[in-house]
Parts: sequence; structure tokens; C-alpha cells
Amino acid sequence: MAQDPRIGTELAGFRILSVLGRGGMSVVYLAEQAFPQRKVALKLVAPELAEDERFRERFIRESNIAASLDHPNVLPIYAAGEADGVLFIAMRHVDGTDLRGLIRSAGRLSVERTSEIVSEVAGALDQAHDQGLVHRDVKPANVLIASGRGPEDRGHVYLSDFGLTKRTLSGSGLTGTGQFVGSIEYAAPEQFQGRPLDARTDTYSLGCVVFECLTGNPPFPREQEAAVMYGHLMETPPAVSEAAPGVPPALDPVVAKAMAKDPDDRYQRAGALAGALRQAATDRAPAAEPAARLGRATKDVAGRGRGTGPAAPGRPSPVEPAPSRLRERAFPLSVVAVALIVVVALVAWFATRSGTPAPARSTSPPPIRAGRLLVQLDPSSGQVVRRSAAPPFTRGGFSGNAVASGQGGIWVVGSGGLTHIDPSTGQTKATIRVGGSLSSGFTNGVAVGPRSVWAVSGDPAGGLPGVLTEVNPATDEVLRTVRFGTYPTAVAVGLSGVWTVDATNGDLSQFAPDTMRILKRVNVGGSPADVVVGEGAVWVSDPVGGTLTRYDPRTGASTSLNVAGADGVAVGFGSVWVIDSTAGTLTQIDPSTGSADTRRVGNSPNDVAVGAGFVWVANSRDGTVSKTDPRNGTVTEIRIGGDPRSIAADDEAVWVVDQV
Repeated sequence: MAQDPRIGTELAGFRILSVLGRGGMSVVYLAEQAFPQRKVALKLVAPELAEDERFRERFIRESNIAASLDHPNVLPIYAAGEADGVLFIAMRHVDGTDLRGLIRSAGRLSVERTSEIVSEVAGALDQAHDQGLVHRDVKPANVLIASGRGPEDRGHVYLSDFGLTKRTLSGSGLTGTGQFVGSIEYAAPEQFQGRPLDARTDTYSLGCVVFECLTGNPPFPREQEAAVMYGHLMETPPAVSEAAPGVPPALDPVVAKAMAKDPDDRYQRAGALAGALRQAATDRAPAAEPAARLGRATKDVAGRGRGTGPAAPGRPSPVEPAPSRLRERAFPLSVVAVALIVVVALVAWFATRSGTPAPARSTSPPPIRAGRLLVQLDPSSGQVVRRSAAPPFTRGGFSGNAVASGQGGIWVVGSGGLTHIDPSTGQTKATIRVGGSLSSGFTNGVAVGPRSVWAVSGDPAGGLPGVLTEVNPATDEVLRTVRFGTYPTAVAVGLSGVWTVDATNGDLSQFAPDTMRILKRVNVGGSPADVVVGEGAVWVSDPVGGTLTRYDPRTGASTSLNVAGADGVAVGFGSVWVIDSTAGTLTQIDPSTGSADTRRVGNSPNDVAVGAGFVWVANSRDGTVSKTDPRNGTVTEIRIGGDPRSIAADDEAVWVVDQV
């Protein structure tokens, strides 16, 4: 076989080294990036697709949006675009295998292992769906598993191939050139029917993945593509307990609901499917939808916490494995049409035939300098990488979200405004006066969204109104401001909105990201301190009333749990995390069942974040950061000294604002 002519050439700053895999729509190469120097998986799209103007424009637009997804189980995209007439995506190179290879080598997986993998994939999908993206090619070959670091480490899970994503309800499973995009074995019925696609399309495909994990085969394993399509369109998939003896019958209704023909009959969120699978894994009946479950949850669980902060663990540099060759290609519309005709004929033919571990200790940190510091930690080792000067910083008695990472910067808020810090050097790039024309007042919260950074400001003692400010992270310029409320304490981005809470009047407000128009205002009562988005809901913590409120923006329903002294909240790894400053605990709440698991962390936890594969808590009174492994609950204490106040995490580091 002749060598690929692209081997040894350079494209968009990437030197192509070898072929990792080929599919009908693309070729994936191992490539090397000059700066920063690293190996990447470089996907080049088939020329016939790149020649279509509509496909090219949408590919570039949606790939760049997908690159902004910040979640520990989303394979990081380093770059995407067009170079020399070629569409490309550069992704993290994962050293490991994929779920398809794991099933082929190990056979069908246990219910517990399946639940672990699906929970991580579901978290990635929910994050994408919150940004209005549909993956539309969820399959085992796109679930990457990085090599573990020992016999007890099963490896980190990534969902890859977001280059096929598209905006929710932007169209069907057909491209502008009349090609079906996806993999036949895992495609939802609406992908064949030309109907609009949404999050439930991915939920169906994830249900197919669950079926294959538990049985070793996809739900309709047939040689003829038309027969596979007929199965998805017309047949009820076999019960997993019948297809794989030994699988608990409790799994049958879970998979059946995930693969319902009508999208309205499926789980409406991937996280809901993962939650039902987790419960069924204990051989109990599958749970109901999250809103109903949470309302019946046990009360008086301890907790508080804050913010989301996603990322990937510090594992060896990953590799994207070769794409699946099994029917993985773009099908011309004529092929789909003929197949559908065959399906109709088949239909006619068939119609004639009727506990908490003790915290471990890490090594001592470098000496502390006096002042306010931004401390950078290595998430793998827990070692202090750098201490640099931090801007003036005021908490106002609430947890809030005073530091965030993303969009090429670290963003710290305080009495001086919003400060943009370069993550590679720790140096301040800009200090931005947010709050419109306000000459004083506190900046209380910050959140990073696609191509924007959002901050809320207000000072009730000074008689100043609350202000929401949008900042361009590339230029550090204020784009827009809007006045509202009296004392906004936190801001979050997701579920098609920018969300703020007001500690004075108990309001939860949703703003349209594109116009900053208030879409809705809901009074959740009390004195809310923090707000985060995830697991299909908006979560509001109230340390005064001791409540955690779950608000569903689609139905308008809200339900509250009693959580003693809830200063803040974080969402990630399929759970909601809250801290209790008085008790010194971190509580993990299952959003699907409302069940809670509490463990000890440090003294007076002041803030919590999710990212880099772990849950992180800043403990203000003992100078420590607690690192919790969400898979087994193991807690490790990292001593940094001083008075850690706020914390954020990204793909490369953990960031702590430390008052010393």
C-alpha cells in the first residue's frame, strides 16, 4: 500500500506523522504541534464535504463552538478551521483505547463498569446540550478511555468527535449535500426521517451504547444496512436481560426508555439516563425523572459549594483511536432514500407475518509570601506550581464565585473590578472596571461562557444597583451592561441563559446571552449566595435559609432541599456538590435520586469547584485545599498555607485565591 502523501507535510502549523485511522468522512492523523510542543490527533474532513459551502461554513462555526466546551469528559479541541482548502480539527491525543476496542477485547462489560462510563459520557453530553449542541454520532468508537495509572485506575473517559455537532433544532440528520451523517448502528429514528434533532437524539444513541456494553453487540446487529434502519424505525429492541443472561431485569426498562421511538418518551437528558442506570445497577427499580425524585428526597443533608469548572485529569497525553469502520460513513441521500424504500417494503412483508475514607496528606508547599496570592496547583501531584500577586479581593460575607478560568485567562473579581490574569505566567493582563458607570462597589461573581466573560456587581450599603457586565475575553473590553436588582452575588452560564441571583430580594434571573434581555425572574426566596447550571437544572444555594433549590427552566418547577448553611454549590461528574463551612464537610447529591453522601474535608470550607477530574474545596481556616476523587470518594488534603478563599479548576491547573 502506498504511503499517505500527507505524511511528513505540515498543515495549519501541525506536522503530520502517521495515520491513526480512516473513516468515510475523515482521516485522523497523529501530528505534532510546534508551539506549544505536543502530539495531537488531527482530523481532516473528506474533500467532497469540504467543497460544499454550507457544510464548510457550519463546520467551522460549530467546531469552534464545540472547542469552547469546558468539561472533564469532553475531549479538548485545540484548534479547528480551514487551511489550504482543508477542514481540520486538532484534538488531544489520548494514550489508551476506545469503548469499542474495550468491548471487543474484554467482552460485554459489567453493569457497574457500564454505569461508570455512561455517567461520564452523559455529563459531557449534558454540557454540550446546555450550549445548544447535538453530537449526533454517539457510539463506542467515540468514547475514549485514557490509560490508567495502575491496576486500580480504570482510566479517564472522554467523549470525542464533536466535529459532527450541530445546533439544536437546526436541521435533520442530513447535510446540505443530502448526506446522512452518523453511524447506522446507533442512529435515532429521526436521523433517518429528516426530522429535527435535539438532545434526545443523543440520548437514544447513548441507550444503544448501553445496550452494546451490556450485551457485547449493538441492538440491531444485521449485515444489511436497510435491515438495521428498519430495526431503529420499526422494531422494539430486545430486552438486555434476554440478550445477555445475568444482566438484572431492572436494566430492561432503562434501556427501553432510552431507545423509545418517540423522543417525547425518552429520557429528556443524558444525565437522567445515567441516573436511572446507576440506580438499576443496584438491582432496584429504575428511578423517575429528576424533578419528581428531588421533591421526595431526604431532608437535612449538609452542604454548600460553588461553581463549575470542568477539565480533564492529569493523565498521560491522550490519543484518539482510529474511527470505527463499521458503517461509519456519510451516506448520499439517494442511498438513504433507497434504504427507506426497502424499509417500507420490509414493513409490508413483515405485516403479512405477524462510607468515608480518611484524608491522605501531601507534601509541604514552598514558602509563603505575604499578601493576596493566586496559587496555581498541579492537579495530578497537588504541588504548588506558582504563587503570584492577586488583585484586591472582597467576599462580602458570601461564597459567590470570585475566580473562574476559561477563554484563555484566569478571572478574579473583587472591590477593584474584574482582573484578567495570564495562566501561563501568572501576570495581570488587565483590570476591567465592570458595573457600567459605577465608580465604586464590589464585583461579586464571575462566569465564563462561549466567547464572553460575565461579571455581577453591586453594593447595597452604598445604595448602588446591581449590574451585569459582559466582557470580551480577547480584548478585555466591556461589551454590554444591564442594571437589575440590588445585591447580585453570583452568575452562571448555561441552559440557554446567563443566570444571576440576588441576595437582597431572593430573585433568580435569566438573561438572554445575545441581547442581555431579562427572559424570566423567579423568586426563590431567602438570601441566595450562589448559582450554577448543570444536570438539566439551575441550582441556587442559600446559606442563611440553609436550602439548595433546583429550578427547571423548561417547566418552571422548583424544589428545595434543606442543606445546613449552604454557602455555594458546584455541579459535575453527574452530581451536585455542596460544602458545610461549620461542619467541615463536602456532600455529594445525586440529582436523579436526591440521595446524599457526606465526607469530611478541611476546616471551614469556603468554596468548591469541579475540574481536572476531581472536586476541589478551599478550606479557609487551616490553609488547605481538599481534593476529592468523585469515583471513590477518596479525599487528599493539600496544604498551601494562608487563608484559601476561592477556587477554580481547568484542564491544566487548579487556581486558588489565597489571603495570607
